[in-house]
Amino acid sequence: MLYFILNTDNNLANLIRLVHYTLVVFVFVAHSLLPLAYIKYYLLLIILIFIGWNDLSGQCILTRLEHYFRTGEWNQKAPTEGGPEFLRPVINETFDINISRFQAERLSNFLLLALWLVAFLRIYHLL
Repeated sequence: MLYFILNTDNNLANLIRLVHYTLVVFVFVAHSLLPLAYIKYYLLLIILIFIGWNDLSGQCILTRLEHYFRTGEWNQKAPTEGGPEFLRPVINETFDINISRFQAERLSNFLLLALWLVAFLRIYHLL
């Protein structure tokens, strides 16, 4: 994973990628680590991430910022139109598989929904 963070000399883009990875790890583990009083903010974070993806044609703002600082151009294209991506290249390189853009988008949506549901059930002490 360190390869994805440090594969260029652009320090600002590398920092954005590191923040992106940190946010992903936080989203995956926070539902079980946060005290119950803060789970409502975690649920809000997941909703905001989901809205951000749908607002920007399937891209996180961090993906767009990283692409901008690496290339110098603000790419307005969605991943389906050849725009920058985050999750699919990471999965393809990490697990040595080749998933499509559609599969990566479905996986992202499923994971966010599942994590949101687990956190929501934790609020009501059902998990």
